Amino acid sequence: SSGINAEYGASFGEHPQQLSKGGIQDPRLEELGYRYLGNPPENLTHASIDEYHRHRVLLGISEGVKDIASGKDFPFEHNLDYLGGVSFTKGCYIGQELTARTHHVGETRKRLVPVSLSRIVDQDMPLRLSAGKRGAGKLLSVYGDVGLAVIRFPFLDMPLAVGDTGVTAVGSAPAWWPS
Repeated sequence: SSGINAEYGASFGEHPQQLSKGGIQDPRLEELGYRYLGNPPENLTHASIDEYHRHRVLLGISEGVKDIASGKDFPFEHNLDYLGGVSFTKGCYIGQELTARTHHVGETRKRLVPVSLSRIVDQDMPLRLSAGKRGAGKLLSVYGDVGLAVIRFPFLDMPLAVGDTGVTAVGSAPAWWPS
């Protein structure tokens, strides 16, 4: 299978992507690596789509409708301000006023984080996360024994009940977050 081989480039605002032999660096985070249309150079290790999803989940990066509830989640909750996905200079987009206000007030109480699960959860998402009777966040998606959840800051790094499944989840801030 020869696949499709193409060289292309793109630029997103102040985050120019570096072209490398047909591959393009993911503009969100350096640790996400390069993507190739066609076959990557032979000196690189090829990752399957499942390996890619597990890697990005462990980094705490949401992607697509499985991870982001359309019209229900806010850009800051998904770290889009950290990943170059929010413009504070572009005018007129849905949610612009709330986004700008949140940015200038500097108050975000919860964010998307990677979570480790005590066992695999096989239920419809999202599922409520709780510490006792207190709501702590919501589990959005699961990839094996890891997942993505929006968790309120006081509940990071502590075991949380996942709905009524008997499963616990522990979410931690990704290492790439600004300090």
